[in-house]
Amino acid sequence: MDLDEMLKEHQRWLDKAHKSLTAAAAGAPAELTQSRIDQLHARIAELERQKEREVRRYDAAIAELQAELAVASPASQANDETQEPEKKPSKKAKAKKSKK
Repeated sequence: MDLDEMLKEHQRWLDKAHKSLTAAAAGAPAELTQSRIDQLHARIAELERQKEREVRRYDAAIAELQAELAVASPASQANDETQEPEKKPSKKAKAKKSKK
């Protein structure tokens, strides 16, 4: 079997499969298809409502945390200015400590 014969056989198989699939889809009652379309629209609408609820919930949580941060920030900045910054050990000190 050469390449041309294989391609022709494959094309015949594709044509047959396409014909059977389109015949099966055409045989489905219109109301069944419409029913499925209505179900899909309803599910999409429900998911969009859930999405909006979640977005509002996240926005509220973010706003709450930002408000808490705004209240805490001035107080923490004032404390930071009065305290001396903590010194971190240098790399040399860490190396000496790890050698011991």
